[in-house]
Amino acid sequence: MRPNFVQIFNSILLVGSNYFLATSSFEYWLSTPIYTSTNLGNWTLYAHTFTRPSQVKSPTLSYINGMYYLASMTRWTYDPVARAGSRVMWSVSEDLKTWSDPIWSDCWGIDPSLFHNPVSEKVPLNLMAPNNDVDRIWGIYQCEVDLSTGRCKGQYRSLWNGTMTHDSSARPESPEMFWREGFYYLLIAKGKST
Repeated sequence: MRPNFVQIFNSILLVGSNYFLATSSFEYWLSTPIYTSTNLGNWTLYAHTFTRPSQVKSPTLSYINGMYYLASMTRWTYDPVARAGSRVMWSVSEDLKTWSDPIWSDCWGIDPSLFHNPVSEKVPLNLMAPNNDVDRIWGIYQCEVDLSTGRCKGQYRSLWNGTMTHDSSARPESPEMFWREGFYYLLIAKGKST
């Protein structure tokens, strides 16, 4: 079976010889299906992440110290410029089937992803957010987080504002950070809103 790719492909993770794929299900409940595969061609529905009303949807999947983390966001407040203040959260699971209630982060923005730094053992949260409430220049930001409380530890800093014109219409998004052979890589999507 192949997942319904009308859903947005958000995150893929390799743990051992198994691939796990988390997709957005938007307004559909049960929310955020996770599929599994050993060959990237044949997929089986493994579980739904959010099955209780206290949970929310929209995924980035991480594997940190033997636990699965699904970082997400939800509309929290209305803002006339950004359209919504998006609150960041994550849920934790040992088996990809039973998930914790949300752990809410200090940060707000969209497209959050957790990165387990294999060098420092710290866990930064990467996300797309505006620089302030005046200029509204969106970029990729990061802060180290406490996974059990959601609190930022240390500096909240800008990583990348993109290569397009620096105004409120150019928005780098969907940050994913990787460590390969001695280098850190930041993979993002980039677009211009009209």
